[in-house]
Amino acid sequence: MPSHQDHETKAEKISELWVEKVWGNNNYNYAFKKSNGNSRGIITIWDPNIFTANLVVERDSFIATKGFWKDVGTELILVNTYGPQNDPEKKKMWNDLNEVLKYDNAMWVIFGDFNEVRFSSKRKNNELCERRAKLFNDFIKDNSLLDLPLGGRTYTRISDNGRKFSKLDRFLVSENLVLQWPNLNVMVLDKKHTDHCPLILQDGNVDFGPKPFKVFDEWLM
Repeated sequence: MPSHQDHETKAEKISELWVEKVWGNNNYNYAFKKSNGNSRGIITIWDPNIFTANLVVERDSFIATKGFWKDVGTELILVNTYGPQNDPEKKKMWNDLNEVLKYDNAMWVIFGDFNEVRFSSKRKNNELCERRAKLFNDFIKDNSLLDLPLGGRTYTRISDNGRKFSKLDRFLVSENLVLQWPNLNVMVLDKKHTDHCPLILQDGNVDFGPKPFKVFDEWLM
């Protein structure tokens, strides 16, 4: 996958030095959506030797970057999201995403903090809002997106008191991307700086952690 990073930020503006520090070197381009009220800022950073951006679409809850994936020779659209909390803003996010998705047949990678879970099993010590979950699942189904499996951890967000767990962060990808890379999966890393765990999109086998049981050959004889 093309090298990139995504971040949520409370800043209304950022400096080139900050971007370079986050990225690790000065070989980068980026798209930035500044914070606005309760809506946090979003930044997507990429390696221009791998991905060439030609269009950036900004909405209240996401920033979409369309470009050319050089190594693969195809168009790719990266959508970095930060889901809102209240129902009217959530509904607007789904509508805005639907509008963007229906106009292009490129490969899609939609990622970030959606601030929503799909099933009760993806939330612990928290109640599931079935109506909100249905809207989320309908969005995924209607746009033929695939929710990539997680390896390493079940939950991506842990509350400050360590009692509430949720899977709020994820990668949703288009079917044509998975047809070319059928072993895509997401690895969840340990959280360090925020209450959310970093995610890495990778091509390979999923590590679901320790096996729940073991079977020795002699038991079958």
